[in-house]
Amino acid sequence: MSLFGAKTSYFIRLTAIISSLVLLLCSFACAKDDFKEEDIIQKELYEKAVIETVSVQKGDIKPWVTFSLTQTPYERYNYETNIKDPELDTLYVSAGDYVEAGSVLVSFKSEKISKDYNDTKKKLEQDELLLSHTQKIKGIVEATDRSKLNSDEIKRLDKKIKEYEDTILLIEEDVRLKKAELSEKQTELDKCYIKAKDSGTITYVNKMLQNGQVPANIDIITQSCGEMLFFTEVNDEYTFKLDEEFLGKSATMEMNLKVSEINKDEESGVTTVYFKPVNTDITYVENERFTITIEKESINDVLYIDEACVLTAQNGRYYVVLVKDGMYKEARYIEVEGFVDKKAVIKSGLEYGEEVALR
Repeated sequence: MSLFGAKTSYFIRLTAIISSLVLLLCSFACAKDDFKEEDIIQKELYEKAVIETVSVQKGDIKPWVTFSLTQTPYERYNYETNIKDPELDTLYVSAGDYVEAGSVLVSFKSEKISKDYNDTKKKLEQDELLLSHTQKIKGIVEATDRSKLNSDEIKRLDKKIKEYEDTILLIEEDVRLKKAELSEKQTELDKCYIKAKDSGTITYVNKMLQNGQVPANIDIITQSCGEMLFFTEVNDEYTFKLDEEFLGKSATMEMNLKVSEINKDEESGVTTVYFKPVNTDITYVENERFTITIEKESINDVLYIDEACVLTAQNGRYYVVLVKDGMYKEARYIEVEGFVDKKAVIKSGLEYGEEVALR
């Protein structure tokens, strides 16, 4: 091997070694940078679960029962116009007004209809007067003493009576037609007055009508009729008495109510109790959900716990989970006297002060 060839081989190996060192240093630098950018893992402290408990209590319980009332539906009447191109005359009511049956709620202008009605009525009165007069004359003619008349005079008398009879028939027919016409005019005139079909409260008046315009083909006034009654169904939770008074409460109002009727279904054993307002000036309430709450006689010197602590086993028996020093101790069967105001009255199985797990 020549000297030149040996030097060339040496430089090639030296260059390879330097390149490897450079790559190694770059790799180390990159790895160091990646390590610095790693996210720090957040550590959370272990928290022990806390068992919520209640103590067995001893004392007096004041039980109460709440009844939800259902309101009986009202009978509704919707009124609309039945005349062509009506013009408002007078609006007599507004929402909330109580009106008696037959009261005029609204009237429409009726000058032409009224004139036609009065003209027809006047003609009818004239025909009836003429009929009465003709009948009287006929009666006078018929009362003529025929014994004093000759045959020609009797013939003329009979002809005159026949003429009166024919005239009366014509007038009677005219009266009949005039009465029919007057009835039609009365119907048209009645359409100009909307009257209450029953006693009740006005619950709706169209806004256009309030502003003097009469909308067509829609209800313009609504009336709710009937007695305001509420009812509830009971078994043996409480024994109601007639005229017994209670305070009814809804989300927005309170109202004194009294028992107005009690009906018991002997077959089902369910009793339906009806209530009405004590204040008779209250005639309309709707969309209110009333309840009444009744306090019962106190239960004295009993053991009790929150009813949420009481569990039911598969065999149907009641049990609770006793807790000691924050740890579960045992599941224990208990006997329950009853449940009152979200409390379980304990008959046996627990002692005063024992700690019980709350679900």
